[in-house]
Amino acid sequence: MVSVDHTVWATPDRETAPDDVVDRLLWQDARDILGRHARPSRDGGCGGCGGAWPCHSRRVAEHALAASRRSWREGWTARHDLNSVRRLLSTN
Repeated sequence: MVSVDHTVWATPDRETAPDDVVDRLLWQDARDILGRHARPSRDGGCGGCGGAWPCHSRRVAEHALAASRRSWREGWTARHDLNSVRRLLSTN
């Protein structure tokens, strides 16, 4: 049997995931992206990327945050979507 430690250690800039979170790394990654796309700017676009509010990155991160509390299958799909957003953001 394989055992994996999914513990995300709390540091000054990172908090520990709640007990009901199944995929702690997905939860933390989603929180990081949500933090960068937290609110609309004065012109109504995303304050993080300038896209229409709520931007694609925020919507994907919200889905990933919810999926981090569900079965591994939903987390797997959400992780793929979240990584796609990260790749897109890193090329801009």
